[in-house]
Amino acid sequence: MQNGFIERFNRLYREAVLDAYLFFELNDVRKLTNEWIEEYNYKRPHESLGNLTPKEWKEKVLKNPISTVLTV
Repeated sequence: MQNGFIERFNRLYREAVLDAYLFFELNDVRKLTNEWIEEYNYKRPHESLGNLTPKEWKEKVLKNPISTVLTV
């Protein structure tokens, strides 16, 4: 194991995209990959953000910046 974070990301990507679909063109892979990255980075809850999506966390911080930073 070289880098646990990268290996975990690669496993998740492989399971969610590469193993789940049959591709006929490279552009299909690119399109689905971009959609998956958007979901993975911005729409799914992150444990490090108190199980909020990044958008929800940002809104919470903007409403009450001091207490949110201290509780996360």
